[in-house]
Amino acid sequence: MERLVIQARSLLEKKSKGNDVYVVISLGKEKYRTSVQEQTKSPYWNEECDLVIPQDRKPLKLKVFHRSLSALSSDDFLGQALIPIQDIDMDAQPRAKWYTLESKPSKKAAVKERGELEVKISFIVKSQIDSSKLSAGPLGKRTLSSTSIGKIKKRSGSLLSLSKKATSGSVRNLASSVGKVFTLGRKKDKNKASADSASVTSSIDGRDSDLERDINTNPFEDDTSFGEKAEEPPKKGI
Repeated sequence: MERLVIQARSLLEKKSKGNDVYVVISLGKEKYRTSVQEQTKSPYWNEECDLVIPQDRKPLKLKVFHRSLSALSSDDFLGQALIPIQDIDMDAQPRAKWYTLESKPSKKAAVKERGELEVKISFIVKSQIDSSKLSAGPLGKRTLSSTSIGKIKKRSGSLLSLSKKATSGSVRNLASSVGKVFTLGRKKDKNKASADSASVTSSIDGRDSDLERDINTNPFEDDTSFGEKAEEPPKKGI
């Protein structure tokens, strides 16, 4: 809940030159104090504060004081306004309203006109990024809701896409490089195989020529024991 303290009028006068006025706003255990407007009969603050509405829906209290400069005395009470929270229309457009200042409930004194205080009240739902998006998870841990995770994913989508593109590109480059290495390796292996086959063919051709030469050449040409006929012994007469 946001509360805007604008100004006051017709306050009880504690000094001839005007009061040194400030306002204390309290809602449950929370309190807020405005600045001090010095020597004025119609103080103007135009200050705002944020207060969390308690579960017990206690009324909003605004107490107006005159500051005392004496160390021996406390500040003078000028009046207060009690505003029930349930009486405020939360859906209505916030507007400034004058509230009549009253005496303390315990004080049995003659009713005095203590003046009025202009206040503007508006109800604000805190943004989800501040409170509602932080939900209590198991073991009391604070976790982000799915809405906030979706926004994170949406914001970081470009980064994720970029990383995917970079990864795919690097994989393509790596595959291309490896392909080139494999291709070169195959070419080298093919050339080596061609050279090896050529040397094998050459050796086979050499062996064939040697074999053919050996076949065409008579190995017994120079050997008389096998190349010539043995002389027959002379025949003896009978």
